Amino acid sequence: MSYLKTKNALIQQLLTVVDAGDVAFENKNFDPKGKNFYYACYFVPVLAESTGKTLNSSDEQRGFFQVSVFVKSNVNYDIIQLEKADLISSAFRDTTNIEFDGQRVEILESTLNAGFIDEPWFKRDLTINYLTFTTRT
Repeated sequence: MSYLKTKNALIQQLLTVVDAGDVAFENKNFDPKGKNFYYACYFVPVLAESTGKTLNSSDEQRGFFQVSVFVKSNVNYDIIQLEKADLISSAFRDTTNIEFDGQRVEILESTLNAGFIDEPWFKRDLTINYLTFTTRT
């Protein structure tokens, strides 16, 4: 099982629909000054367990990839934000399978929460639940 390959698969898929210059990645400096919107993404593994007791068994990993969509508060309400959330959702539809360096990641579902003010931004989180199986070597 590779957390790195799983995270890279999810980020690679995100970057098929958004510009990397608009994304705040974990542990990387990002200044949204001058932007009308931006994204922040977070990789959150939740469960890792074995599906068997032999070396021929596989490991299962579940978690979520959260993409927060920030727009300036009190500007166009949330229309732009929902357009951006729809764009990201289109890349992470249920039953989508993505791959990075041999690591296959299955998208289980995605959900969008209610927005809230995070001055000077209005923020909404898109949570993408994933599942991977990895053969032990």
